Amino acid sequence: CRVVSCCVVLCRVVSCCVVFPWYRQFDDLLPELAGKAHVLAPSFGFTSEKYERGAQVTGPLVATVLELLTWLGVSKVSCLYGADFGAIVASCFKQAHKTRCGALMLDMRRLDIDEKAYKAKVKADPMFEMNIWYGPTTFFYNLAEKEESKRTANCKGLGKPVLLFPCTNGGRPDPTKRGMVSKMGEKVASALKTNFIDRFKMPPDVLAKQVLKAAGAKKA
Repeated sequence: CRVVSCCVVLCRVVSCCVVFPWYRQFDDLLPELAGKAHVLAPSFGFTSEKYERGAQVTGPLVATVLELLTWLGVSKVSCLYGADFGAIVASCFKQAHKTRCGALMLDMRRLDIDEKAYKAKVKADPMFEMNIWYGPTTFFYNLAEKEESKRTANCKGLGKPVLLFPCTNGGRPDPTKRGMVSKMGEKVASALKTNFIDRFKMPPDVLAKQVLKAAGAKKA
């Protein structure tokens, strides 16, 4: 399957991975995984209108992935990797079919952009950075609730997922995690009861190593 939009599944008898990406965002990742694990990258059409319908979309997508794995004879995947909306799909699959899924990797890469691109987006939309407070992040961390209730039910049954989140402030690296985006990463990690890995401008080969590590793939 070619990546067009929305999850990665790593697959091999020993190491199997499913990947749910956003449109073409993993064209640079898949070559790095070639020959190291069997990878399924289902192609799902996606629009913002579908995103607003939430569970009405994720349910059918989860069912489609399950049907695909069953048809291929894959009883369990080593790693389920989802980016952006794909992280929601991957999480829903993990919750619904725990015995069919090993490690879970969630990649919040929406604001993983450089300073030039950041300034251009803010110029076009002054509220651009506020997008980090919506979408996939609020699936796990509900800003509208009181502090003790911010961890949503969507965090349950996921084990300890591998969380990738860009430490960035205005499109610049933020290793001290002082910026709003980095702080949101910490809140999401806390809700998921895990730590997060800084994925700001992470090269494809490094990202591939993270995916393979989560899948438990042996080095060649």
